[in-house]
Amino acid sequence: MFRLTRPLFLLLILLGTDQAAAQPSLFIPADDPVYSDIQRAIYRGFLTDLNPTARPWTYSEVLDALPKDVAGDPLLERIRDGVSRFAASKGAGYTGRAGLRMTSNGRLETDRVLAGDDWLYPYLESGLHWIDGPVIARAAFRFDTYWDVDPDGLDSVLRAYMRNDQSYVGYSAERGSVHLGRIATRWGSRSALIVSDNPRSYDALHLRLGSRKLSFRSIIGELDSITGDGRFTGTAGDDSVASGSERRWMAAHRFDWRPRKGLQISIQEAVLFSGAGTGPSLKYLNPTQFLILAVDNRPKNDENNGMVAAAVWAQTGPWTIESQLLFDDFDLLMGDEEASFAASLDLTRVFRPDLLAFARTEIVASRTYNTFQPEGRWTYLQRGIATQFSDYVVGEVGASWELPGRGLRLDPYALLVLQGERDLRDPYRFDDTFETILVGVVERTLRTAARIRYDQPNLGYVALDAGLNFVNNEGHMENASRTVPVATLEVGLRWSISGSRTRR
Repeated sequence: MFRLTRPLFLLLILLGTDQAAAQPSLFIPADDPVYSDIQRAIYRGFLTDLNPTARPWTYSEVLDALPKDVAGDPLLERIRDGVSRFAASKGAGYTGRAGLRMTSNGRLETDRVLAGDDWLYPYLESGLHWIDGPVIARAAFRFDTYWDVDPDGLDSVLRAYMRNDQSYVGYSAERGSVHLGRIATRWGSRSALIVSDNPRSYDALHLRLGSRKLSFRSIIGELDSITGDGRFTGTAGDDSVASGSERRWMAAHRFDWRPRKGLQISIQEAVLFSGAGTGPSLKYLNPTQFLILAVDNRPKNDENNGMVAAAVWAQTGPWTIESQLLFDDFDLLMGDEEASFAASLDLTRVFRPDLLAFARTEIVASRTYNTFQPEGRWTYLQRGIATQFSDYVVGEVGASWELPGRGLRLDPYALLVLQGERDLRDPYRFDDTFETILVGVVERTLRTAARIRYDQPNLGYVALDAGLNFVNNEGHMENASRTVPVATLEVGLRWSISGSRTRR
């Protein structure tokens, strides 16, 4: 306990106690549709005080980043009305969300087809919070039937389809903040190649230091253990009597530099470390350690799988560009080891306040996020900590049109997915005879569809994603083709019982 509390105590001294400058606030949940509105406002050149690729944002920082006068701009008015209800800065409160999701695909994502019937998945998130000066605490749970039948991950709920989620304690000051709890995090906008909100939220210590120009973020999180004989069960503690178990932890650092308005350069690194007695060691808890140097240098007390990434976000006129490049494993010296990498490029152009177009591509190699030690796979409860899949190429083009003043948006798009036979959850292949990317018979999916959303902050929202998937080589079987209508529908409500904060 002393190993953990001493650095936290020193950190609080470093952050300072300027309560006037501290702005503790609730985090916006990662799956809240308001992120889509905020992202659109960033493309239009607003909310420039926010870090454009480091989520989650808090309600208060979004409210503070808005222009003082948003009257006459339906998008900014909707963001203001949505976040101001939750941006309390003092005292107790209660917030929640509830909704119903339907999918024709067996999963809530639409780009990869699953066989199965239509499904309905209700959810409820409910939580109490307390804010006092620079300190915040939120105790919350989420009921979600989808977590029980998730086709891509392990069942993460036991009692009444519920688990703790968006529960945390935190301390905020002018120069940074520290939070402990389950907070879904995403390092990227459309693509997030090192830390994303794809997995279920996991217990972690979150640190932020710096200013808008220079900032540093660090995460150290406890993941699910693996059994001693190499199985992911979600209940490794129960199975440890027979086979033992390995503890799994993740540490990640991110440094952001904004040399000027409209440009941000990021260096990111992360490591998954594991062992029978592994815990939150000081080597990984220290945010000033370079993880790329720490993972294999002696003393090496744990197994590990490390990776490093660089990202650039730039905005010039109507154009916004975001690119990422990640190396999971790259042999720079000997040149006899295949590369494990991922890359993405996103382009967005604003034509009018109500109309924009975008194009993106994402590539993940066949060995990325996997390693010869099963415990080193980049997953939590079998959901990818970054992407859910590997060995694929994705390309997407589309447009987004917002009907003025109505809260109604139409996003037509076309999506192409080339999926190879390798998967980051599969046993690692020790031979080098397979391709760097797109192994074996490649499954090809072309999706033409549209996303439609109606959102009124004081009422609720409806989101529909419907279209056709043209699948070739389905299931990696040559000439197995079909056309499948795939749709998801979500209806949701949000509420808050607490005083709204007055803007500074």
